[in-house]
Amino acid sequence: MADEKHLKWLIEARAENQRSALELLELCRTHEKKLKDHKLFPDYDASVVAQVLISIAFSLWRAAFLADIDRSKGVDHAISFLDKLLVDNAINYTQDRGARAWTWAYYMTNAAAHLFDLKDTWPDFDVRDDASLDPCARWDLHQKQFSLAVARFRSDLTRSKKKSSGR
Repeated sequence: MADEKHLKWLIEARAENQRSALELLELCRTHEKKLKDHKLFPDYDASVVAQVLISIAFSLWRAAFLADIDRSKGVDHAISFLDKLLVDNAINYTQDRGARAWTWAYYMTNAAAHLFDLKDTWPDFDVRDDASLDPCARWDLHQKQFSLAVARFRSDLTRSKKKSSGR
């Protein structure tokens, strides 16, 4: 049976992530032509940034479902995951959930790496990671950074001089 406190966090975390993801989707749809203009910004390719942000959205979305972990089982879960990958030649949510001490870390590491990639786009972007944090607190930290990145991207796209004529 799931812990009620964790379930409350999980529901709020998913909602927060989905709000940011929806904002990103609306932004991508509204500025679709700008995203395809690889010379829109002198310092970065907007389509690449959109894809990085989508990767962060997915990684955080999936990690939220897996945050109720026992870190001491990380290597056991990693081996079990690899075994399932090789035996079944397929991975879905059930396998992610069954090996969550490892898969949670995988998705969080992916989100963190892509957040740090954004420093190439915006050198002043404040990104940090702390693997010693409680899993939910670490997730919250990265979700906040993701939300800020989406807001920054929105600002860049709406300030750009070229017209956005949608799809």
